[in-house]
Amino acid sequence: MVKVSLRVNSDEWRAALETYPERIRAALARGLNRAGEIVARDASKRLTQPGPSGFSSIFTGTLLRAMSAGWRVDPKALTLRVGPGLAALSRDVVNYGFFVEHGRRPGKRPPARVLELWVKRKLGIGDPNENRRVSIAIADKIGREGTPASPFLEPAVRGNLSAMREAIQGEVDGEIRRLNAEGRG
Repeated sequence: MVKVSLRVNSDEWRAALETYPERIRAALARGLNRAGEIVARDASKRLTQPGPSGFSSIFTGTLLRAMSAGWRVDPKALTLRVGPGLAALSRDVVNYGFFVEHGRRPGKRPPARVLELWVKRKLGIGDPNENRRVSIAIADKIGREGTPASPFLEPAVRGNLSAMREAIQGEVDGEIRRLNAEGRG
């Protein structure tokens, strides 16, 4: 998990927040929403790039779709959460996103059934019996050796910190300009 905090060092922002808390909090929430879009878009792009295995992390597109809609803003707490687990997904897809990001240590093997579609699409093994045998063999190998990490979310956050700040600042500064134009600033 990556945690990012924004500190306000602007007297203008503080004064506006004290005087018009609802409008400034709404602007902050809009800025956080834009920041979430920026990170989700970049993380999605990173998912399509080849990882350590030479394959991209996308083979059905479910994780990619989950990531492209994977942010939530809590307007009361003014927090932003970004990640594929925020979309309504099966547990397998959420786990897959975690293991793509962080890798998988040797030890417990994944269920072979979650590899069957990958084996069919990437290796072209359509025969159900052969597919099952190969899926079990791959699951056993992953259990013995683990898998390398292919981070997509943390680099997307870290690589977009300034764009995130600009999105938030742009929304708040815009709201302050609107308040000033209304003679309320």
